[in-house]
Amino acid sequence: CVVTWLTRGSLSEKSPRIVFVMSRFNHTLEDLQASRQFVLNLLSREQKEEFFSFGTLHSHAQDKFAPFTHQTTPEGVILEKAAGFAVGEVEAVLETPDRIIVYASISR
Repeated sequence: CVVTWLTRGSLSEKSPRIVFVMSRFNHTLEDLQASRQFVLNLLSREQKEEFFSFGTLHSHAQDKFAPFTHQTTPEGVILEKAAGFAVGEVEAVLETPDRIIVYASISR
């Protein structure tokens, strides 16, 4: 899935937090709500192919990661060429009519 907004959620280096916004109609939301854990792959501006793959293809119909070099970890999938990544756990969720706002802790 593609998040529409992401920012730092705390200033603490000991317990980093992020806030991100995603569509409530995103199919990945079901997985996030069930496990409350995630891997966030940060893409660069040059990674348009990845962006459109994750933003438009349905994950239940095909493996969105298959065309890209990646590593599967216990926490989730990490793209090899991602600009960065974060592994986290959802702490709180605010629901709006069309968006979900997620506050999460980052473990690595």
